[in-house]
Amino acid sequence: MPDQTLSGRPSKPPAAPAPTPGTAGQGTAAQEVGARERAARVATARAAAARAAAARRPAGRPVPTRKGWGKREFKIGVDVLMLILFLYLMSYHPGGGLLLHAYLGYALFVLFILHHALNWNWHRTLFQGKYNLRRSLTSGTDVLLLGAMVLAMVSSWHIASMALPFEFLPPPRNTWRDLHVTATAWCFVLMAFHLGLHLHNTITKWERKLTEKRTLLWGFKLL
Repeated sequence: MPDQTLSGRPSKPPAAPAPTPGTAGQGTAAQEVGARERAARVATARAAAARAAAARRPAGRPVPTRKGWGKREFKIGVDVLMLILFLYLMSYHPGGGLLLHAYLGYALFVLFILHHALNWNWHRTLFQGKYNLRRSLTSGTDVLLLGAMVLAMVSSWHIASMALPFEFLPPPRNTWRDLHVTATAWCFVLMAFHLGLHLHNTITKWERKLTEKRTLLWGFKLL
């Protein structure tokens, strides 16, 4: 039962003592120490997570970096330029500038050599490892495309004298022209299959990202 004064009213509880300057300074210092300890624990946890992720990463695989143009971006640029040049050369018709067609064909030949130099690991590992159905289709298509491209380029050398002032090998030019047309047609078919096989995983990733973005967009619209 609370204490009462002589008038019958309950007495007020005594006021809490005001904190002294020394006590307030000690409380602030304790809070700063606690914040530093929490920050140290967070930093330690992040470092441990980074070490665990590095331990799970297969040995020999470099840490991915996205600064500037790397080898992967350069390879993609070479491949895109090859595709554009090849489609333009496929659109050639008699009387449409044979000299330009010849020089662009030589440029495509240089890009073709560069493409295989950048993907030399495929040549090195062609006869290594096991072959499942997907690898058999991919490697078989690549070998056939390589043969068709070589035949198209060799046949173009034999008919180059029609546009250039020198001749690599003597006629018959008609036979080499027929081989050139046939080889380029097969290159077109095999290149389409080659792109479909190699871009399947990339297109799947793009579709997944677009689906996620669409889902988030619809979620924001609903909100």
